[in-house]
Amino acid sequence: MEGTTSHKLIYTGGNVLLQRVPIQTSTWTNALVDIRRGMGRIQAGTRDIMAEQVPIDTCTLFNLLCDLRQWIGALLEGIRWVCKASVPVENGLSEDRRWFLMVLLPLLCTVLVCVDREMVPPPEQVPVQIEEKASPAQEETSFRMLPQNVLGAVKVTSTAEYAAADRESPQRLTLAFGNKVDPVDASGEWVSVKAGGTEGFVPRADLVLFHRDRKRIALTFDDGPAVQGTKHVLDVFQKNGARGTFFVIGSRIDGSTAHLLKRASALGCEIGNHSWDHAYLPGLKKKKIHKQLADTDGRIRQLIGHNATVIRPPYGAVDHRVKAIAGRPLILWSIDTLDWKYRRTDRLIKYVRKHKRDGAVVLMHDIHPSTVRAVDAIVWDLQRSGYELVTITELAAIRGEKFGPGTVYIGK
Repeated sequence: MEGTTSHKLIYTGGNVLLQRVPIQTSTWTNALVDIRRGMGRIQAGTRDIMAEQVPIDTCTLFNLLCDLRQWIGALLEGIRWVCKASVPVENGLSEDRRWFLMVLLPLLCTVLVCVDREMVPPPEQVPVQIEEKASPAQEETSFRMLPQNVLGAVKVTSTAEYAAADRESPQRLTLAFGNKVDPVDASGEWVSVKAGGTEGFVPRADLVLFHRDRKRIALTFDDGPAVQGTKHVLDVFQKNGARGTFFVIGSRIDGSTAHLLKRASALGCEIGNHSWDHAYLPGLKKKKIHKQLADTDGRIRQLIGHNATVIRPPYGAVDHRVKAIAGRPLILWSIDTLDWKYRRTDRLIKYVRKHKRDGAVVLMHDIHPSTVRAVDAIVWDLQRSGYELVTITELAAIRGEKFGPGTVYIGK
């Protein structure tokens, strides 16, 4: 085999150069080793991104793609050795070699990847680090620098900038909803920021961090929680590092769905009030309007520790009495998908793709299987197009828009 040649893909600086090299005994061995190591790098890089262990930026994605291309090159080298080909594999294989290529080689590659002791464990086996409340001294040592293209916006009514990472330290500045800060680094509980000409620390729970060069959109889901539908939406959000807002019906919060609200809150999603039984609120007396909202808030509070932060009145119906009783922002929408009417997954995907825009609020319903099936594709398409998927309150904070009790918020 010393005189046989093969097309080997050599990768230098991310560019593909084609050259012919002799095949020696070590060539195919090295190719199989490269396949194993390449798969390990690709898996590790992908899981770091999914676990947010590294910032998702152009450089990270480029390196991951380079690893993928290099792995494909190593795989082609192994295939060409097995086939003993002196020409590229696309020119065809003999029948007696095709079965070897299609069955034994993939099996061998799989075994090599699985037995690699240095390979990153699958996601479900990656240890989950549970954040414990640390002392100020411990928090100071756990800060990590943030990328330069990240900004912060206050997402609560008001907060303070402290002199140290300790709520007992002096307050240097009061920050209101929508105020922007320049974050430097962050720990589990604090963000070191520059704001108003001063430097200090802001509680991380009071800020939303976002990329300055990306667009934002809010996906909202009404009429849940639904045992299967809401669970699937949360699975998709968790897999893609996305967040959304769930406007829930109080009467549907029971033993079978309670865990879904807890999980949604833990993932950073927002829980909104959609009344107790989808009542037309302007048609009710004041006491009944209050009861519709209060009873639903009670169920929500038992599960996540606080009332719903926003309200979506059923049918988008609002009057002055509803505004006064709500005491929170009333959320409508700027993109009505009509998913409840058409019940077609393909139509929904195309509709959101066509009408998406920066600052939009998208209305959907996680009780319909046709909608649930579309969520994965919708999230993927939006993120590929440069969108960050955020909650309603986060969207308003980032955009610096009016967002207070009785305010009707529609989005763009």
